[in-house]
Amino acid sequence: MSTFVIPVDKKQKKVLKPILEYLNLAYQEVEGNKDFWQELSNVQQLDIEQGIKDAAQGNTKPWKEIINKLQ
Repeated sequence: MSTFVIPVDKKQKKVLKPILEYLNLAYQEVEGNKDFWQELSNVQQLDIEQGIKDAAQGNTKPWKEIINKLQ
């Protein structure tokens, strides 16, 4: 499982929330100024860091391929 953290404003949230629900993707809304990073497990932090490294090296997959696997 992958975790994406996307800071959004109220206007963006209004658009993003129905899209996530339509795609049947789990999401969690986090309010306030908490540093989400500190609340992630070490494994989650390592997975995110690895994902960033992979993307920087061009090791990515097309969005459509990922969505098809999730459906």
